[in-house]
Amino acid sequence: MKFRNVLSILSLLMLTACASNTAQFNTVALTLVPGLTQPVELTARQTLIAEIPANFTTGYRWELNQRTRERRCYLFTELAPLPQAEKQEEPIRMGAPTVQRWSIKIDPQFPCTTDQLISWTYRRAWEPLNTQDTTTQVLLKPVSDLISSPR
Repeated sequence: MKFRNVLSILSLLMLTACASNTAQFNTVALTLVPGLTQPVELTARQTLIAEIPANFTTGYRWELNQRTRERRCYLFTELAPLPQAEKQEEPIRMGAPTVQRWSIKIDPQFPCTTDQLISWTYRRAWEPLNTQDTTTQVLLKPVSDLISSPR
């Protein structure tokens, strides 16, 4: 009886470990460098968390540039910003740098078939667009995550 309980507990621990590894595998985190284009391969089962250093207290923030029809194969969600301080629970303070974040995943209804260039511009919303504004880009490369099964 004790052997079965120990075996059950070990099985449960293994399943929990596998589930947490799967969750980590399905999320790809990337810190974007302003002024650069970074390529990322993304499968339909993965979510890209794109992070860009920012400072909201100056009025500047990263804006996702207008998406064209070709980019509609991705789903974008802006996530809550993170303080860059060591203690992540602290509120954002005046002058403190933060990390602006987006969740990006392939739209299952309109999957991408070609590479897509996604860009952000660092600007103040009330100022006119300027060609000298800092930008950063991600080149999303869709990858098939279908694994062929042996027959």
